[in-house]
Amino acid sequence: MAAQRIKDQFNGVATTTDATVTTLASFTLTANGSYHVYGTVLTRNTSTGVMGSSQILYGSFKRVAGTTTSVSLPAIVLAANEVGAWAAATPVVIDNSGDVIRIRATGIVATTIDWFADFTILMN
Repeated sequence: MAAQRIKDQFNGVATTTDATVTTLASFTLTANGSYHVYGTVLTRNTSTGVMGSSQILYGSFKRVAGTTTSVSLPAIVLAANEVGAWAAATPVVIDNSGDVIRIRATGIVATTIDWFADFTILMN
């Protein structure tokens, strides 16, 4: 039987008003295999209209016998910011909780930020 290969997309939007960690998007792994996740997060400060950051992230995971684990440290490849320190002030991570791959972000205290996450997941 040939290996199953899947390419899928998942995305999400959120608004933060404080420094709470928020899940922007998630994807549940249902089959054993190797997974690579990559995508972009775009932020905007709603008070000033300043584009916060465009961050390209990736991470690799595996699911064996129903258990999902990270097999690489998720990384930010590029952060383009209209305001210099914005990416450091608005961190984004890829992680997993059980079989759910999550794109999570932390906002800024007393700042309303709109977030958009668009990700692709490859499975082999």
